[in-house]
Amino acid sequence: MSMTDEILRHFTQKIPCVKLLGAQPYSLDAGINLTPQMQKLLPTFADKALEILKSWQVKFYGND
Repeated sequence: MSMTDEILRHFTQKIPCVKLLGAQPYSLDAGINLTPQMQKLLPTFADKALEILKSWQVKFYGND
């Protein structure tokens, strides 16, 4: 069973579209900060999330 199927089985209503974003960790060491590699990846990750939301015609207010 895929991760998406596993998540969706908990919902009682059909969901028309699901997108999952994830990033493979660069380190599994304990800590509270992102690794430098993940810090560098974060803007690209956020841009991709915004791209998906915009494709769903979600409107944003405030910072662009």
